[in-house]
Amino acid sequence: MKLTILGTGTIIPSLKRNASGYFLNIGGDNVLVDCGSGVLRQLIKAKINYNDLDYIFITHRHTDHIADLVSILHSLHILRRVHNKKSKKITLVGYKGFKRDYQHFRKACFPEGKEQYPVKVEELVNNRKKFGKWKVKSKDVKHSHSICSAYRFEYNNKSIVFGSDGYYDQSLIKICKNANVAILDCSTPIQKKVDVHMSPEECGNTANEAGVKKLILSHISSLAEKYDLKKQAQKYYKGPIVVAKDLMKVEI
Repeated sequence: MKLTILGTGTIIPSLKRNASGYFLNIGGDNVLVDCGSGVLRQLIKAKINYNDLDYIFITHRHTDHIADLVSILHSLHILRRVHNKKSKKITLVGYKGFKRDYQHFRKACFPEGKEQYPVKVEELVNNRKKFGKWKVKSKDVKHSHSICSAYRFEYNNKSIVFGSDGYYDQSLIKICKNANVAILDCSTPIQKKVDVHMSPEECGNTANEAGVKKLILSHISSLAEKYDLKKQAQKYYKGPIVVAKDLMKVEI
């Protein structure tokens, strides 16, 4: 598995950090996990052809995780309709209610009729499913008033968890159990803790209790930039810790 981190920021615009997005090459498939504002442009910066995407997974409907889904889908539509480019079948996977949300996006993007590329839309809710050569497990996690899913990808005895946004929660600890890599929401430092996101202390405790092999801190707000998040997390988790940066690459 090869990971390219496209966006490590939050809903507040930043010149340093794009909104959430992660590109995972797994078992020969191209997977995008979340696509907040600017992720389509980040794919281009990373020299990743969005027309080659096989799957897009969405954790929840907050705009810093889903806004560019419309841009990607509309771009694929135009490539097929105007530029006569062939598009691969793309599978969109999301949280409970995602199928309904997709119909709203579809009406906004394609008022003239059907999308011009093959698409499948499904929900993966507290379940496990095989896609091609790899598997994904989903788990509802607590975050604000939004339905939010964490995803665990497994291939060749390796695993990576995208924790999405949320609280310190037993559901998150369970899905992270013995993962090779866990990417966790670290929006705020310990000194500025808020209710709906995790601090380095909570990220560290989650990784420690789950026995995670490597912790990646992401979804970092401007409030957190002034603090040493890695040092704060190291008090609670003794394994390798990485503070994510946009366009960073990770081998799993």
